[in-house]
Amino acid sequence: MELKYVELILENCEVVKVDRKFIGDFHLGEINTTISRVASNSISKKVSCNEFIIQINRDMNKEEYNQCTFSQIDQKTNPIKRLMKYQDITAVEITYKNDSSEIIYLKWHIEDEYNNRFQKSKLNNCGDLYIVISEDKEFGDVYGDEINYEEKINFAWDMYKEPGN
Repeated sequence: MELKYVELILENCEVVKVDRKFIGDFHLGEINTTISRVASNSISKKVSCNEFIIQINRDMNKEEYNQCTFSQIDQKTNPIKRLMKYQDITAVEITYKNDSSEIIYLKWHIEDEYNNRFQKSKLNNCGDLYIVISEDKEFGDVYGDEINYEEKINFAWDMYKEPGN
């Protein structure tokens, strides 16, 4: 199934929607499915992963992509600035081109309910956002110092473009 967009679900219930055209690198790894009792009246399925990596294009920073915040409908927030301000992505909801969707919960450091120590976020010199959520991998393990090679980054973004965009 082909991805249409993802919604990054944040700890405070805010959601940042990232359309496919803004997604470069994307990886959900070590995916686990658990079915268990979660409450006295519920036995349910939960999908989680140990690794999440996403590269978000700088063009999502433009005014027309600003999104409403959870608290006030008329207050707009720049999505890249919001994702850089707090390390609090809890889950990813993937919507596919056939409009089916699934939620995958991300690795969270249990000692802090508001800040995920496993989440590392960086902006490159071009304004692209890179996020790595993993207990075992550091940012450098995934990207090294490659994120600031502008020519290489721009070539990759050109390769990701789909017909008509």
